[in-house]
Amino acid sequence: MADGCPECERNRSLGHRFCSACGRSLESGLWEGPLSAIMVIAAIAVAALAVVEAVSLAANAGPVFEYIEGAGYTLFILAPKAVGVIALEGIALQAYWILLIAVILACVAYSLVRFTRALAPADMGGPAEKAEDTAVFWVAAFVALNIFVTLTYNIAISAFGHSIDSSWIEETPERKLQFLLADAGVWEEIAARVVYIGAPMAVIALAARRGAFESLKCLLGGFGMSKASVALIIVSAAIFGLAHMEGWGFEKVPPAMVMGAALGYLFVRFGLYAAILAHFVNDYMSAIGWLTGSLALEAIVMLCLLAVGAAALAYILKKLVGAGLPSLPLLPRWKGPGSPK
Repeated sequence: MADGCPECERNRSLGHRFCSACGRSLESGLWEGPLSAIMVIAAIAVAALAVVEAVSLAANAGPVFEYIEGAGYTLFILAPKAVGVIALEGIALQAYWILLIAVILACVAYSLVRFTRALAPADMGGPAEKAEDTAVFWVAAFVALNIFVTLTYNIAISAFGHSIDSSWIEETPERKLQFLLADAGVWEEIAARVVYIGAPMAVIALAARRGAFESLKCLLGGFGMSKASVALIIVSAAIFGLAHMEGWGFEKVPPAMVMGAALGYLFVRFGLYAAILAHFVNDYMSAIGWLTGSLALEAIVMLCLLAVGAAALAYILKKLVGAGLPSLPLLPRWKGPGSPK
């Protein structure tokens, strides 16, 4: 997929600073300037935040397990309104909770291993990829950007007497909220990204004679940017945004669409694990308060990410300009068994 991307050399010859297909930086050095340096530092902070949230998730696993013993929950698809498809209760729901924890912890661990290797000094073997080319870097950028955009948006709509209805959060018991937020990080990525991006790309790969196994791998994302995947990211983001209208009100739709586009990009470029990581880190920030009992510390973390949000916006705009997006291929430049010659 992104490894050995055949588009890198073509983009470099066109004078682009980033590969439009895999998103990798085509410039040398650990980072490319002040913006990049800020984002690498932010990524280190978000990596630490992910660890704190993962510890909180594991620490509360038992209490939540007991809480949901007599509860019921329905898994859904997005059409775009959430439509229930699988009802879980009792032991089945508890098994699902354990599965959620395992998936999230695996995504956090895998992402952190890739990121720490990218930060390794050259005399220790050298990184296989730069920090800017890891999922954690872009998770940090998009989570910070989401906080910045959401606050700016809230200020703008408040001038017209509107606000996002988040009253359900205050009304939800803590144990139930811990379950719901963890579930959102995993299941919503399956419902929005796997179904609306991965599945269509798997069909396209089959049509391109890539082979059944290689095509099925598209369900997990990571196949790289193309005109087809950009179109699917837009579709997925729109459905993801509209799905938030029922619980949050229409005011939630625009910022949810923006975040949906970011999650779609992570899915396409890195894979499902990156989208789950970003969704979990963004939604589970209350874990700081749950774990430490300090709401002030949670607020400080939010303010720091808010400050980084402006830098993230500038960096992402720089990337869009430098990537030469009009040069994207129609389909990913797949390589491997089953690919057309």
